Amino acid sequence: MKKRLILAGAALAFGSWALMGANARAQTTIGALSNFALFLDGSGNVNIGNVAVMSGTPGDIGVDDGTVTLGNNSVYSRNVVQDNDGDGGVLQIGNYTTVVGECATDSGGSISLGKGASCDEQSTDGSSTNLTNVENAENDEETFECAAWNQSYTQSFSSINVAASKSFTVTDTVSGGLNVIYVDAGITIGGSGTLILSGGQYDQVVVLNDGGLTMGYGSHILLSGGLQPQNVYITGNSLNVQNSSVLNGTIESENAGCTLGSGVTANGALICEGDTNIGPNLRLNFFPTQISLSVGCND
Repeated sequence: MKKRLILAGAALAFGSWALMGANARAQTTIGALSNFALFLDGSGNVNIGNVAVMSGTPGDIGVDDGTVTLGNNSVYSRNVVQDNDGDGGVLQIGNYTTVVGECATDSGGSISLGKGASCDEQSTDGSSTNLTNVENAENDEETFECAAWNQSYTQSFSSINVAASKSFTVTDTVSGGLNVIYVDAGITIGGSGTLILSGGQYDQVVVLNDGGLTMGYGSHILLSGGLQPQNVYITGNSLNVQNSSVLNGTIESENAGCTLGSGVTANGALICEGDTNIGPNLRLNFFPTQISLSVGCND
């Protein structure tokens, strides 16, 4: 559930962040979720197509309660962990797929390795310390999401609609600080269209999207001006990305799973809340978010 306290015209509060001194509010970060390049919070299954490449440290795949199916001929640079609370479930590792780390399930789960597939380590008895990371990440995600929706915003849009083959730039307004951009009715980027988020190297950008994020074939979310993927967090009700598109930042689908077509490149992380289906030829370059938010949640 989104818990929001959104205050218009509050850019001054963020622009004067350093002046708050000892009176500054407590801060929260993404916490244990910083271990995961792909995280499924809640029930649902994850299916990733053939020839996926995930890189970055830690860069784990974490599933709170569901089955994970990884396609053939893929490379995952870290751990693949399924916390099924003792209810069973399968890690299905495709033919000739390599997990450079641990494949772990809770007790009652199982690991199925295809021909030529491998995990550096395997655990199915619930003893893996990586299972604790999944449990902690779920709690930290809820805290961070709630805090995000209680930030004052610095800009707002009724919606963002980028026509096919066109571009649209959103330039942040708080240099060296936190920018919170509210979008009321969703973000849509047409085929070969580009949404550009522009800001400095030390800026932080949170996009609070009250609708879905939909991206057409070959579309892009790009960063300019020095803005870094680890300093961008975009949340919305759903995520639907067509083939050959490019994402930057931590992208969260709050109320649904994530659907990504083939040949998608993501620089950042993906957080999904339901069945998640990703086509072949995924390239996920992990950049854990470094955004820090003032703590606050209204019931």
